[in-house]
Amino acid sequence: MSLILVLLASIGIFYIAREIIKSCRECDDKEAEKIIFSCFFGGKNESFNSDELGRKLEQNISQIIGDQSYMKHCNLARTLDNHGLIFFGENGKLPYIEISVDYKDANEKQRLESILTNKVKNYLEICGLPNDILVHWEKRRDIEFPMLKIEYTKTKEQKDILDRCLAVKQRNILAQYAAVIDDTEEEDLNE
Repeated sequence: MSLILVLLASIGIFYIAREIIKSCRECDDKEAEKIIFSCFFGGKNESFNSDELGRKLEQNISQIIGDQSYMKHCNLARTLDNHGLIFFGENGKLPYIEISVDYKDANEKQRLESILTNKVKNYLEICGLPNDILVHWEKRRDIEFPMLKIEYTKTKEQKDILDRCLAVKQRNILAQYAAVIDDTEEEDLNE
């Protein structure tokens, strides 16, 4: 009998803790449960530190493009007034990371995108944040450099916005590769 009471009390405490975490962190049930389980089974969530993530990204960039090319990037970054080659910001809707990096060819571009986005996803997961991201390349106007922009989320509202953006992007990709239907084909056969 006492075992059943302990079990029921544990379940009740779990649900209360989940609701408290959901309201404090503005996250959904799954994210709150991840936080609870990580507290009991290790994997302490770290707070998001842009300096730490920036250093990790710089190390990866250096390894991918080579030391000599990386030093050129660093020298260029010292001359910039507004922001360096790695910039953390928020556009009113979603927080983002802009990584300005030149690449030799399409293969290096793909390696940069893959490795850097995986590094960001892993870091977000360590911090207990959703690891869904929106990735696209832009051109940085002030230095005419390619720029990888990674948008991510910290709150439930931002997650909803990102989910809608990802759904639109997926629909556009599907529409782009959808088979073209020729309505006049049947008429042509009848003539």
